[in-house]
Amino acid sequence: MARFNVARTSMLVVLGGLTVMACAAAHPYGPALTGEWGGRGINLTLTADGGTIDYDCAQGTLSGAVHPNDNGEFTATGTHEAFTPGPQNADAKPAKVGAQYVGSVSGSTMILQVQPAGADRMTSYTLTQGRRAKLIRCM
Repeated sequence: MARFNVARTSMLVVLGGLTVMACAAAHPYGPALTGEWGGRGINLTLTADGGTIDYDCAQGTLSGAVHPNDNGEFTATGTHEAFTPGPQNADAKPAKVGAQYVGSVSGSTMILQVQPAGADRMTSYTLTQGRRAKLIRCM
């Protein structure tokens, strides 16, 4: 009986240790940012799997969860698709390109810089957690 208890206890300790290691290996910076973030001309929705961005005249995605480091900084990759004013041609291929997203979070404020592939520079946005901005689509 004592041998069974030792084996059972050892098994529980090993399983507990493996569980802790698996959770620690999930991501070095902790839980993913989630929720709605909005700013002038931009709305960002983040989930545990990634995110979507709506701009006045574009849209984008973030591939994968956003995990800020200890300083609140993060990077992400995804897509960016710019729209043109007026009706969109149904037969035209979308101008979807890869994009780099660089940001930082402090409290309920996020600074997000967006650089679509081929762009010369990043565009910076200031977003507030829990805010939804009114977007004015391409005119």
